[in-house]
Amino acid sequence: MLLQSIYALAAVTAFCVLLEVPKKQVMPAGIAGSICWAVYLFIWNITASAVFSSFLSACVVSVYSRIMARFRRAPVTVFFIPGILPIVPGVAMYRTVYYLMTDNDLLAREHLLEALLIAGAIAFAVFLTDSVGTLLEGTYSARNRGPEQI
Repeated sequence: MLLQSIYALAAVTAFCVLLEVPKKQVMPAGIAGSICWAVYLFIWNITASAVFSSFLSACVVSVYSRIMARFRRAPVTVFFIPGILPIVPGVAMYRTVYYLMTDNDLLAREHLLEALLIAGAIAFAVFLTDSVGTLLEGTYSARNRGPEQI
């Protein structure tokens, strides 16, 4: 698992360089991908569910991205997009097209459903963590305002 996380770090860092992410943000964005893959593997080893593993790893990366964006004064997407790269369901989409081309509709449907569920899990994780984060930030800022500002 550690070796795969290091490979994910290298791959995501190379992807960041390819996409011309600002140099001072490349390593934290690569770490996001490594964290994402480590969480995915850890949860997958427990549950054997690609959808649930993708959901939890996307939640962790979303929280990490919000924190890094705050500390490094950069947009959240600089960390989030490279961070979820290891769990994007590209293989499932490839297999969907492959099985469609080989006239195996049953396997094509199975992989299409898997790809859609993983993509939906990632989207829901982003929505959930962003909503919770916004609510918590609003609660925190309301507590720190004086009575005359409320």
